[in-house]
Amino acid sequence: MGSRSARFVLLAGLLASGPAVAQGDQSGQNVESGSIESIHAALETGNAGLAVQRADQRLAEHDNEAQTRFLKASALAATGANAAALSIVSRLRAEYPERADIANNLGVLLARTGQLADARAALEDASTLAPDDTAIKRNLGDVYLALAQRAYTAAGSEGAERRARLGDMLPALDDVGRPAVESPAVSRPQAAIADVLRDRAAARANRDFQAWLASYSDDFTPANGQSRAEWLSAAREIFDAPGQPAGPIRDIQVAIDAPGRARATYRQPDDAGGVARRAASFVQEDGQWRMVSQRASALGLETR
Repeated sequence: MGSRSARFVLLAGLLASGPAVAQGDQSGQNVESGSIESIHAALETGNAGLAVQRADQRLAEHDNEAQTRFLKASALAATGANAAALSIVSRLRAEYPERADIANNLGVLLARTGQLADARAALEDASTLAPDDTAIKRNLGDVYLALAQRAYTAAGSEGAERRARLGDMLPALDDVGRPAVESPAVSRPQAAIADVLRDRAAARANRDFQAWLASYSDDFTPANGQSRAEWLSAAREIFDAPGQPAGPIRDIQVAIDAPGRARATYRQPDDAGGVARRAASFVQEDGQWRMVSQRASALGLETR
């Protein structure tokens, strides 16, 4: 799960810049101290503390100026004062619901403070307002990753607690003699992989995005050169689109390539009335089989 955590750390640095401002001397030497240009110059040179001071100086005379408040929030976030920045951007979001940049920054600040569900909602709003903005798509993809990591961690913790409770309830089971057998994950990987594919299809049918995402490895490589964040954003759009999801999968065939590595092919109806033959590669992680790549099978499409 380390790679997901790393992506989320990067998200903390993705606060977008504010509305466009006139550019002065970037050193801040030749602009008026209380001007918007001077605040922007301080931010550009990495002096966030000075930017906050200059923003406060300007707000003393222009107390409700949206652009200055926006820049102050950016400066506060750069100093790590995320709660103060969030307070400002939340008010701006209410005042300017049509602004995608404000919705984006609100989402990032919510994510920084651990409010991932609210962050997702804000970034989905931003994506609706600016569907072609790649920075918003990256931020949204990173939040999806963080939510998946949280769900994955919670599921593992809950599973351990359930196993511990079961051991307390049935201590006599430890003394029951039984023949030694390999664990199901080792002796029956074909069945385990088939279960993963069926559970994934069920999650898709139920529009349970987090359950569907849990079937993918941290090392999953999207097709067509997409980044993982771009792939996640596109997948979420497909999940949220109206219409019936693809039907149940069938004809699953699994081949074990090496310990902990396998390939599977299967068929699944699509929205166009055909049956797509698909292929996927799996790895075993923490006792669970997860998908690392996926593509259309060389067999292409078949009719129903």
